[in-house]
Amino acid sequence: MKAAVLMEPKKIIFKEVPVPELEKGKVLIKVEAVGICGSDMHLYLDGHIGATVLDKPLVLGHEIVGTVIEVGEGVNRELLGQRVIVDPGENCGQCEHCRTGAYNLCSFSKFKGIPPVDGGMAEYITALATHVIPLPENLDSPTATLLEPFSVGLQAVDVADFRAGAKIAVLGGGPVGVLTAIAAKIRGCGDLWLTELYERRIEIARKLGIEKVINVAQEDPLKTIMEVTKKSGVDVVFETTGNPKAVEQALQIVKRGGTVVFLGIGAGKVPINIDQVTRTGLKLLGSFRYQYHFAGAVALVKKHNLDFSPLVTNIYDFVDIPKALEEVSTYKDRIMKGVIVFPQK
Repeated sequence: MKAAVLMEPKKIIFKEVPVPELEKGKVLIKVEAVGICGSDMHLYLDGHIGATVLDKPLVLGHEIVGTVIEVGEGVNRELLGQRVIVDPGENCGQCEHCRTGAYNLCSFSKFKGIPPVDGGMAEYITALATHVIPLPENLDSPTATLLEPFSVGLQAVDVADFRAGAKIAVLGGGPVGVLTAIAAKIRGCGDLWLTELYERRIEIARKLGIEKVINVAQEDPLKTIMEVTKKSGVDVVFETTGNPKAVEQALQIVKRGGTVVFLGIGAGKVPINIDQVTRTGLKLLGSFRYQYHFAGAVALVKKHNLDFSPLVTNIYDFVDIPKALEEVSTYKDRIMKGVIVFPQK
């Protein structure tokens, strides 16, 4: 089979590699679509994401949709022929975190597309049968890749655990930010503000029902939100960018006793005024990936007739992966979400 292999930062080559061996409890999937995520871009551009380093050739991609073409020993044959979204994490199942349901925190996790585990930018992959969720027929494969970042948003909203009617600010209007905002609306938040720099992303967010979008190039989110809330601030801030300035802003926008949930990766070490946290009783929480949210994501798309397709602004053929990664990194003002599609014979 063919695979797009990241040899080093900004160098992708196509290789002929063996089709992965089908093991007990797993399924073989013919890949149809893979979303390009910020994690992919960190690895492609910088050769690392946080402390995780690209130290050998790697197949990128963890937002994976495809069709089950073969099942391993012990797997229900009803999965054959099903089009599925893949939960890309494979965890030990034995550690304290796995045994208490927090498998996203497993220290032994093998996550597709994150070193050293190959991901979905290949014609075939295998996945645990327990980690694939069948898709509705009316949900096309490129759009279905967004169920992965939607699951990230659902996890963040669960971590925040806010009451109905809570005031919310989401910093960053990329796919994760917009999908987190939609997850917060489904949970029953009150006023919600989304911040974003690029006009095209702002237009897409509004098209998806997010009314209060602040263009940070034209107005100060802190000033706007404080005026509307009469200097109280919001109950919960979701920081989705990983930008140090946004991290600082999150602590200014949140109300006394409020909650800040950090989803963004990339800020690294950021100075925090501990006196402010202590004296105002802030709750600072991290939200990492997801915990059993894929089936819920599919169910919510069905129940609420959610249409995420406006987020998919650019579709690229498998053979154009190098071009896709370059364009996604270069044209942030034009591209909301790039998705790779595979030829289906």
